[in-house]
Amino acid sequence: MKELNALYLEVWPDLTEDEQKRNFQQIIRYFVSPLSEIQDLKPVERHFKNERFRVWEVVIDGLRYVFVPGKRDFLESYDWDSFCENNQLLFALDNHFNQAQADKFFKYASYYTIQKKHDPQQVSIDPFLVSVDAIPVSGQSVGYYDLYDGRQIIDSKIEMTYRNELTELFKTRQDTPHFFLQEDSLEKVAKVFKKSCLQPGQLMENFAKRGVDFISADEYYYLKSGGMMTFFPWGDVLDPATVDRLYYVPNRFGIKIKKDDNNYLLTDNPFRYLEGPVSQKGRLTKYVKYASFFDSGFVPDFDYFKEPIDNWQMEYRPVIRIKID
Repeated sequence: MKELNALYLEVWPDLTEDEQKRNFQQIIRYFVSPLSEIQDLKPVERHFKNERFRVWEVVIDGLRYVFVPGKRDFLESYDWDSFCENNQLLFALDNHFNQAQADKFFKYASYYTIQKKHDPQQVSIDPFLVSVDAIPVSGQSVGYYDLYDGRQIIDSKIEMTYRNELTELFKTRQDTPHFFLQEDSLEKVAKVFKKSCLQPGQLMENFAKRGVDFISADEYYYLKSGGMMTFFPWGDVLDPATVDRLYYVPNRFGIKIKKDDNNYLLTDNPFRYLEGPVSQKGRLTKYVKYASFFDSGFVPDFDYFKEPIDNWQMEYRPVIRIKID
């Protein structure tokens, strides 16, 4: 590509829509497998902190990806002092907090500050395409999703009506390279799929065949921050106004990192419990770049998380990196 610098955050917002489109089409041409099915390439306007930011989306093999411009010399750091100063506002957003939980939280904060220190790190992020929705890896049902836009379908009738058909279908399809339901798989559930119960290694292998990798730690923090510089320790952008009742953190790329008070749901955050006092008891250290672990809400339950973390508590976010050596 002739204008690689145009794919970085310092330049990308200043490009015209036509210039962005040409660059995005080149990305698809050079970095997406020619065997992949490409659909619905389009620009999307985002509104973030009083700015307009245009991103480009495309559906690749049934998953919707968004383009994330890169950034050179990105400062990755935590700011515990500012976070603690804002805790009253954050705690006020949810009536589940009490003094005992707050004490546990600050004990955890002290551990990070004294033991881990978390000195700022300079990193450079290459441009990449990232899946809008993370992919669960689990033997436990978490619902059904629209194949093309990734939305979860909140309708129990679908599960009740097509449970047997979906079960039978996945008995025969879960070992195929493309384990999501195809358009013509079942007439009445053509655009609905249930996640596969593949093991992590199988999932990685299947995606590698299509030139897809999984998000790295640096890419994850950069994505979550929307290209900003400093984070709360939980990964929230350092601006309480962007925290929408603690359920998700929006950013200019339009990727919502979900949070939920229900402790049986999965979370997008792969680092929430990994570096704290109980982290070494987990069995998934080697998956730190890819894994998303069990979430019990904003304040962790330390007694609960003394137990090892299992494979079913993970989900993955595929990426296609844009890098020219």
